[in-house]
Amino acid sequence: MSEADGSTPFPAQAQPSRWRYRPACVEDCAGLTELAIRSKASWGYDAGFMAACADELTVRPEALTSATRIIELVHQGGAPLGFMSVAIQTDDAELEAMFVLPEALRGGVGRRLMALALRACARHGRHLLTIQSDPFAEGFYRRMGALPVGRRESDSVAGRFLPLLALPLEIVIIQGRAHALWLWPGRDEGREPSLEAVLDGEILGHGAGAGEHGAPSPGLQGAPARGLVANPITSALAALRSRHMQIAGAGAGATRGQP
Repeated sequence: MSEADGSTPFPAQAQPSRWRYRPACVEDCAGLTELAIRSKASWGYDAGFMAACADELTVRPEALTSATRIIELVHQGGAPLGFMSVAIQTDDAELEAMFVLPEALRGGVGRRLMALALRACARHGRHLLTIQSDPFAEGFYRRMGALPVGRRESDSVAGRFLPLLALPLEIVIIQGRAHALWLWPGRDEGREPSLEAVLDGEILGHGAGAGEHGAPSPGLQGAPARGLVANPITSALAALRSRHMQIAGAGAGATRGQP
């Protein structure tokens, strides 16, 4: 019996080519709650801290029936590897939760979940994803392109302030469907720092939309980036880069001098 979902064995070898994703359903609540607790505990938090977070980590049926909340999971052979929850707000969206099974950490599941979260933003017409991060996960979100904008008090532990980040995106309509375009830091060592354009989790290549598509990241199956004419993408990049710079500048001022 898997500790992830209580019924399905965890795959001995995670294989990204076999990963699938789907909306969570009410029957998933217990398994996803257990997954969230195990994921949070993997950072080394003690029992008292985990007890304080128990309510926040619980996935409830009403969350899955809300029209303004999207909860999706990545699975292999039916065994959940991780899930994310995005709340659609009036002007933007917030990543309420993202948890990866400890056995699947650092295997690309988190990147897949970020692609799902940003696609949800695009399909609901939102151009900004706000993230209140666990301190241990902040580095991951920044590698995904999120920018630090301040700190916010924890909902579970009074007096504990958590990193607050923002990830801007543009919405690109291709064949009548909305796709998320965002920027993340270039990953190649030995290069000048750069931003790479990413469409639904697939890197478009160095130069952000120059038309030479690089190797795909572990994004969504069927991501539409390869083979696209750059025009519908490059038209959105100038605005995206400008917003990225504005948020980065404001965030640097907001976080200066913080512990």
